Amino acid sequence: MIRTAWCLGGAAVLAISLACGGDVNTTSFGSGTATASGVCPSNAVTAASWSEGTRVTLVALHPDDAYADGEWLSRIPVTGTVTGGDMTLTDGCWMGGPFESDSGDSYYFYKAAFTMP
Repeated sequence: MIRTAWCLGGAAVLAISLACGGDVNTTSFGSGTATASGVCPSNAVTAASWSEGTRVTLVALHPDDAYADGEWLSRIPVTGTVTGGDMTLTDGCWMGGPFESDSGDSYYFYKAAFTMP
């Protein structure tokens, strides 16, 4: 029987990584409350919605959000502005909508937690 394993580098799930001879690594993230645990950070600020132009600081990402990976989490906290429409409450403390960082990068979050700068 032939077994083939596809190694996907940092994007690999634990089982594939181990099957390809990888090690289990943990990553410590810098400042803020960088998390992809699904637990609302205690400092998260929510509202039914924030209108375009509202200044916010990203402090956490829910595991359901496409940006919730180690590379992105290491950038948190990120300050910017709600752009291109409203950001709305999706679940608990998690907000979803368009965001532009102060460095000019644009994102659309599904479940992200914010504070007010």
